[in-house]
Amino acid sequence: MHKVCAEAELMLSPSSRRDAHVCARASLGRGGGQSVAVQVSVALSACAVEFTNTSVEKRRECILKAVCLYLNESPDDLIKESLDADLDAEQATNEQLDMVILVIQHEGAEPTDDPVEVNIFIEGVEVLQGVKDVAYGCALLLGLIYCLNLEFPSKLKYTFEFIQKVLMDMDGQKLSPKLQVLKGKLYE
Repeated sequence: MHKVCAEAELMLSPSSRRDAHVCARASLGRGGGQSVAVQVSVALSACAVEFTNTSVEKRRECILKAVCLYLNESPDDLIKESLDADLDAEQATNEQLDMVILVIQHEGAEPTDDPVEVNIFIEGVEVLQGVKDVAYGCALLLGLIYCLNLEFPSKLKYTFEFIQKVLMDMDGQKLSPKLQVLKGKLYE
C-alpha cells in the first residue's frame, strides 16, 4: 500500500506536467454537443471565478468532474458528495456503493471549500479514510484497482481509462477512439 501512496503522491505533485491539462480546460467545452459544453462549464464553475486563487486540489477535482461529463459519464458515479450532518443516513446507502470517492462537506460549505473528509469505498466497504483530496483519492482508487486486480466500473470505463492512459501515462499508446479525440484536444 505504501508503494501505491508513493506513486499517487508522485503523480499528483504540484510540479507535475499533469497540471498542464488543467490549463487546457477550455478545450473541453468545444467538443460534444451543446448540452455537454454547458455541463462542463457548470462543473468548472467552482474554480472558474478566480481560477488562479483556487487551490490546485480543487482545480483537479473540477477537471475530473468535467472529464466525466465530457466522456458522457456521471461524475456522481465517481465522486459522491455528502453533508457532515447526513452521515447517519449515508451509512445505509454506503452499502450500495460500487467504487466511489465519498466527499464529506460541512453544511453550508462553498464549492471552493476543502472537504471535511474524503473516503474511498469499494463494493460498499470503506477501504481508505482520511484521504487528503479527491484527485489523490482517484489516484489511490486506480492503484487499489490494480493491486486488487479489479476491473474498472462499467459506468466509469472511459474516465478511468483517461486517468490511467492520459494523466498517468500508463499504456498510453492504446486509446479508445473517444479518448484519442480528447487527448488530441488537450494537446492542441
